[in-house]
Amino acid sequence: MTVNVSKSQFNLREKLKELERPSSDKLVQITDDGKVYIDKLGGIVNLSNIHRDIVDTAVDIFIYDTSKDSDGGAWRKRTTHTSWYNESLNTATRGSRKDFPAVAVIVTQNSTITIYDGDDPDLPMWMKWLPDNSARMLRDSASPKIAAMNGIIALNNTGTYGGLIAIYFISDTARSYRGIGSNNNTEGYWKGNIAGRNDYTSNNYSNNIGGSVLPTIVAENTTDVAMTVLPNSPIDSATGLPIPTIAVATAGGLSIIKDDGTIVDATPSSSAWYPTSVSTYGRNKFITGTGSGGAGGYILPVFDSDTSYNITSTPPSNGWLHFRSNGTNADIFLDLNENPTTTSLPITALSPIGAGSAKGMNIFDVNDNSHSDSLVAYVTSHYNTGWQHGDIEGAFLSDTDTTNVGSNLVNNGDFADTNLTNYFTLVNSDANGGDESESAPYVNGSNQVVMGNSAQLKTYYNLVAGTSYKVSYDCVNQSTSAQRLGIYIPSGQSLAFDASITAGATNTYYYTATTTGSTLIEWRSRGGGWGTYDNFSIIKAEEDRSVNNNPLHIFGPITKTPVATGAELVAYSGFSASNYLRQPFNANTMNHGTSSFCYVMWVNVSSSGTDSQTFVDRSSSNSGTGNPRIRIHKHTSGVVRFYTNGGSTTGPTNIENLGWTQIVCLRRGASTTELYINGKLDQTSNSTTNFTSTAGQIQIGADGDTTDPLTAGSIALVRVSNSAPSAEQVKKMYEDEKHLFVENAKCTLYGSSDAVTSLSYDEVTERLHIGTSSGRSDFQGLRRINNTSTAVTTAISAHDEFIVEQ
Repeated sequence: MTVNVSKSQFNLREKLKELERPSSDKLVQITDDGKVYIDKLGGIVNLSNIHRDIVDTAVDIFIYDTSKDSDGGAWRKRTTHTSWYNESLNTATRGSRKDFPAVAVIVTQNSTITIYDGDDPDLPMWMKWLPDNSARMLRDSASPKIAAMNGIIALNNTGTYGGLIAIYFISDTARSYRGIGSNNNTEGYWKGNIAGRNDYTSNNYSNNIGGSVLPTIVAENTTDVAMTVLPNSPIDSATGLPIPTIAVATAGGLSIIKDDGTIVDATPSSSAWYPTSVSTYGRNKFITGTGSGGAGGYILPVFDSDTSYNITSTPPSNGWLHFRSNGTNADIFLDLNENPTTTSLPITALSPIGAGSAKGMNIFDVNDNSHSDSLVAYVTSHYNTGWQHGDIEGAFLSDTDTTNVGSNLVNNGDFADTNLTNYFTLVNSDANGGDESESAPYVNGSNQVVMGNSAQLKTYYNLVAGTSYKVSYDCVNQSTSAQRLGIYIPSGQSLAFDASITAGATNTYYYTATTTGSTLIEWRSRGGGWGTYDNFSIIKAEEDRSVNNNPLHIFGPITKTPVATGAELVAYSGFSASNYLRQPFNANTMNHGTSSFCYVMWVNVSSSGTDSQTFVDRSSSNSGTGNPRIRIHKHTSGVVRFYTNGGSTTGPTNIENLGWTQIVCLRRGASTTELYINGKLDQTSNSTTNFTSTAGQIQIGADGDTTDPLTAGSIALVRVSNSAPSAEQVKKMYEDEKHLFVENAKCTLYGSSDAVTSLSYDEVTERLHIGTSSGRSDFQGLRRINNTSTAVTTAISAHDEFIVEQ
């Protein structure tokens, strides 16, 4: 475990005075070589080995800043009568200080809690609970997670005795919550005090209070805990503080222990939806995440009644927000480029503003008044989508790889070299010889390959795992409608592409590589007879990073360069009448119907070239000219024109030579169209067109018929939604995304790992700290402002620039 100070120079002396902490004569500094020192005014102490004082096998870490309690931590001065304040100091389970630290660093191991004194830069042990005995306060608290506020520390328990334990420092006691039907002798109130936390006592919790049995939580096996104080919470007469509301994730659902002592359960209809994590969300909500069988999680309000609720696989109607990886288009997705029909992703880490998985990070900005109009950004080690709004249908051009795209991996795919054996292994598995239908593949006089029944062309291609490729070929002629060309990717697996084809057709299949390296791909003639084929191609596709995962076709080479010197995000340029990006007809992306939609993009254009240069064009015919149509392009005098065949919106702002500029074009409701430039409304108009098609395309970098390409500019972060952001959301999208287009801007998870191991959101600095095996990435909004290179394996806790991690 390491303790990090995120500033190059942090004045602990002033911070300690501000929070009325001891040791105010100390100053922390970090030198250029990365060593941490404390200046004690009378000598220097090296903190580079501070981790030696903290166990290296933590399950959870929690920085408890008592100044955030309801009374600002004043309760610490009212505990001199307690057993723990007066117990013997300087022992194996008690440090040298009596009063509770203003900042406590709480670290849990299996069946153990250790509180470290965060007021002292040396982080000495303040208090410890001993493990592995059912007769002690913690009993057998395996893998405990921690929450703390108002003098209460709560921890879940996945061990033999299960349940939840709450430790009350002000009233000097503890409480155990068990699952329905559990042993009454192991739930209820601790019979001793906190000083006796490690004593061996039989029947140590009393369930029967005043002749009534205490309420139980929904299930014995618990996995996480969170606490919040609701507005107008009742005051606890024993502590003088508002009573927190506690949420505990269990294998039977979510139990919420209300501030009046009653317990309300949110019970899933299936074990696949059991929550494995829970965190606070604002003042009056919790956010939960499901495990390996689930599909996302919920942001749900604290219940106003004593009625338990049933969680189903559809968004409930009682004000909850459901985010998931295989839901409908009205949800925030937790998918990270997974197809929504595939197995859902378990949440590996959770915070109030986002969730992580094995595929990367999701950052949320939830619209509490209209959940379906929320924002989400997907961030991995190699892309950042920017904000996706509501019913997102496509998120393109969000890459950080500067490798130009559009190159065909197939050598001699046009068969200009008639000697096929220079490039392919030829196979005729039905080689009886004699005629076209039985012969091995050969090239005819028109430089097209002829393949008889069961003939094969095989070769190896270097593919990259997780990358999509467009595999295509032209069918020139065929002897029978049953004849077709099947593609095996990789060889030895089931047939990847085996569509019925007709002469004159181009056949396309998208394949996402599962492993990196040489992959054997077979082009295999099937169905009897013979066929004539041309233009074999395997081209890296340009990914759709939205949940829909519908990649763009690449026509001609496209240039990819950083948006600014040293920046990670790349810009796409080099467009022409033959070089552009296209998404073939897709009912979701193409069809906005008669309601709201939105197109978002960043462009950088000069004053050179023609007045009419296209950024994005959506048309309803494959030739690119059909109506209904949407075209967003540079117009006369460098202004932006948001064209629809039902009415156009042309703004007054000249964007030429303006540098990177965000354009947002939307229709709000059934008619009002709005054009925004850099977060500000530039012009409004009207269009009532019904944008519904049965064919068509979206093109980026050129209009549909390729007569007005973007020849003097670049484009990045293109997104399409069947919903419209509010003016406030457009402003936020601009303010957060503009930082990605400056020199040295970082926008991805540091390193090569996408798997998020832990999260912590610092509500004071509004920074999100994301842990992976490559290190910790610190995000302000959508920009990474700092990173470490030490693997984060278990947990991060951050508060007011004080970061503890393992």
